[in-house]
Amino acid sequence: MQAFLSAVPAVRSFLRFHRQHSFAERRRGGVTIAASAMIAFALAGERASATGHQRPLPDTSYGVHVFVDGLPHGMSPEQNQFAATHYAGTQKMTRADADLLRAVNPGFLILHYRLGMGLGYRSITSNCNPAGGWFNIIDGNWVQEWPGDTNVQEPWFFHWNNQRVLQCNWGWYLMDLDNPSWRTNWSNAVLQQIAHNDDDGLFADSFMVPNFLGNWNPSLPIVDLAFESAWTAKLQSFMSYMHTRFAGQYYFIPNVGWWVTSRDQVDFSLADGVFIEGFANDVYDMWGEEGWTTQIDRLMGLIHAGRAVIGESNDSWSSSGRMFTLATYLLIKGDKTYLTYQSGQAPEWWPEYEVPIGTPLSPTPASSHALLADGLYQRDYSNGRVLVNPTSTPRTIDLGATYLRALPSGGGGVPWNGVVPSAWHVDYAPASQVTLQPGEGAVLVIDSSPYEISTGVVSTGVLANVAVGGATPGKREMFFFTYAGEAATPFPSLGVTLGLSHPVLGAVSIADANGHASWNHAFVPPVSGATLYLQAAERGRTTNVAQTIVH
Repeated sequence: MQAFLSAVPAVRSFLRFHRQHSFAERRRGGVTIAASAMIAFALAGERASATGHQRPLPDTSYGVHVFVDGLPHGMSPEQNQFAATHYAGTQKMTRADADLLRAVNPGFLILHYRLGMGLGYRSITSNCNPAGGWFNIIDGNWVQEWPGDTNVQEPWFFHWNNQRVLQCNWGWYLMDLDNPSWRTNWSNAVLQQIAHNDDDGLFADSFMVPNFLGNWNPSLPIVDLAFESAWTAKLQSFMSYMHTRFAGQYYFIPNVGWWVTSRDQVDFSLADGVFIEGFANDVYDMWGEEGWTTQIDRLMGLIHAGRAVIGESNDSWSSSGRMFTLATYLLIKGDKTYLTYQSGQAPEWWPEYEVPIGTPLSPTPASSHALLADGLYQRDYSNGRVLVNPTSTPRTIDLGATYLRALPSGGGGVPWNGVVPSAWHVDYAPASQVTLQPGEGAVLVIDSSPYEISTGVVSTGVLANVAVGGATPGKREMFFFTYAGEAATPFPSLGVTLGLSHPVLGAVSIADANGHASWNHAFVPPVSGATLYLQAAERGRTTNVAQTIVH
């Protein structure tokens, strides 16, 4: 697609870089205690001693998981509690703010922000003149990024026409990623900053072949296959270098822009994952089906290969646009796939994040073609189905059964008291046939109140709440737990087979009139950082198996 040259990355990357360096931060949504996300923390994997990483990437197999693109300083304690228990993680936080989040959720993931192939200088005032404010990064607290004119070395810079190359949209210099001195200096500084911030990895912003990215002085070639091939090699070599420097302890996650340029041949599987701008509805609005398919096929290839993906959409004001993005996310989601909508600086929440879709019935395939049927892209989940129509033609499909279509209302900035307004909710409309207009997605569930178990953050010896929803009112709910993992274990007295290995009966509770039951318990694992497995059962049926790390 020769149309996808440099315009798309330039449009959205301008928005991102402006946000990053004006410190206009945001938030994310994720999984709540009763719906999907607390199982995100639940599926947090092993600790550093087992994985090598300081904190594991939260498992996203169940439901919707949001990685927010920044959180503001000065949140109320209630907003901080909300963020730490609803979001998988964020980026660009001072150490003090990170500590507040980690006091609530020790497994909360935070990435350090740096330009991936540049050195921040000063913002542009006019005509590519870098005379504005200095760029800042976080080294415990905010500090100036530019190390001083006498401290920079000329060989660090990438030169074109014998000149340093300045990014004219934002005011940073393009660096020579192959220069050994630059690599050593930059990676040493990044490692020091990550340690000071207690970060889990690096968000490497604006990491792509540079002539795909806005305006430069001197001008870079618009189309030059030799130039692009050379920079592809530079980027890939740099990812390999950083993989060695991070030594399995920290994640390297570059921001790759919209990732729709047809000539872009960079192998981003060399990173631990990617941050994608203009995700789903954004790319469809600008480039239609061809752009949407190009983007998700590339992302599906990474997900299929076990890499993380964080998809960001800037369209949060339209519920139909958000549902197209959500449906696309669920269409491609793997076990390390995150979503974020962008609207403002405050923490935000959108009610559709809590749709109880369950887990996908099959792994993410390597390409979208495997999901195309009856003119729509489709994927089945344990509690429903998702449909996406990125074509230019309305499509009608008979569902073969009656589902409940999720229709969200409300959403936005989380109030100062951390309580989501009751007007933010999801209605469910019965549907046995669906017509999707071009650029429309549908999330369909079988049961809008499924029988499921969930828990919040669990710390050793601290009272934790385990909750069940969708139970039969008045029935005895039996709570089981184990540290031994999952396995089929018959439980004849209830007529069910549990999914726990060597289950221990922890408590029995009677479900109330709304189908809710709970159990409060202080868990003490056999070893620090053990995975706790939880399941509930009543006569004739069982909940899902929830997992969480006991910190």
